[in-house]
Amino acid sequence: MTLWTVLALLAFAAALMYASVLAGWRRRIAGNVTMPVGNDREPVRISMIVPARDAASSIVPLLQDLHAQRYPKDLLETIVVDDGSTDGTAALVEGLMRHWPGARLVRSQGNGKKAAITTGVSHATGDLILLTDADARCGAERAASLARAWQHEKPALMLMPVRTVGGPSALGRLQEEEQYALQGATAGSALGGTPALANGANLAFDRKAFLAVGGYAGDRWASGDDMFLLGRMRKARREVRYLLEPAVVVSVQAEMTWTGFIRQRLRWAGKMRAYHDFSGLLAALSTILLPWGLAVLTVQVFLHARIGNGLFHTATVLAAAWCAWLFPTLLLGGAMRMFFSRADPHHGRERCAAAWALIALMAYVVYAPLVALLSLAVRPRWKGRRT
Repeated sequence: MTLWTVLALLAFAAALMYASVLAGWRRRIAGNVTMPVGNDREPVRISMIVPARDAASSIVPLLQDLHAQRYPKDLLETIVVDDGSTDGTAALVEGLMRHWPGARLVRSQGNGKKAAITTGVSHATGDLILLTDADARCGAERAASLARAWQHEKPALMLMPVRTVGGPSALGRLQEEEQYALQGATAGSALGGTPALANGANLAFDRKAFLAVGGYAGDRWASGDDMFLLGRMRKARREVRYLLEPAVVVSVQAEMTWTGFIRQRLRWAGKMRAYHDFSGLLAALSTILLPWGLAVLTVQVFLHARIGNGLFHTATVLAAAWCAWLFPTLLLGGAMRMFFSRADPHHGRERCAAAWALIALMAYVVYAPLVALLSLAVRPRWKGRRT
């Protein structure tokens, strides 16, 4: 057995371990049963907090969605936290407040999304805090479905799904497919009891638990409110659950320009600087480094291995390793595509879906390590601020 064959076998073993983890995530998503509901006679007061900075173009439709929630009005409040907007966001909210007693506008007591969330929590009267990004959309049953699920076990942190809407453009389609896989990793890992990712566009937490773990105190990074809170809750051994329920899905628009796309990924990659959970970091590194390691090994084998049976055996093992990495990743994204089609029957039926999924995966493999390295030195601007 040659050295190259040994290395190929090691790569195949690593790919099998990776495939086993992703297969477990996919089974949990496909076999997910809606979380048992609590006792409806126990009222849950919900404070819906919307951190907003320069969100004049998107906040009105979101607030209309929040106003339309089918949940007792006396148990629901909406708090918009203005994070130094300069585009008339506050004026739009104040206009809606004239006809909506359950809505309030407060000014952030600091800079950045974490400070805005902290300000919102300080003004909240609810037991359960529901966060929503100012550019998201949601259905009318979101608050009620969340309340019923939260009543059962009252976890400290509840993670929920986010659907990316890309539209007909190639860039939009790539982002949709990318997010299927990332949402699959978020849901699968959390349903398995080891949550590795979170999305601040759609999460909820127990207000007392947030205060007990210190909120965002001591965090000097401007971005990463979701990952930081997840890490802090896990470190404090607080219960974290995932609600894979169509009624709680929120939708966000994909970036429409390549510049916006790159800046967004740099901002997302920068979150990992403040995240110290080993399982999450290992999952991220495995996703990025495994295909690059396979690519380097494949090139080296065909450049340096001698022609003969040894090369044939090595190539066969390498091909199996590539398959063990590729197919589970595509199937995980497909599982989330099927879930989102339950939330929206018109979603997830795009033509050439498999081809787009493969293209998006290959693109991710190429740019993700480069973005991760670049994020160590570059702090992009987001809405006029450094992240």
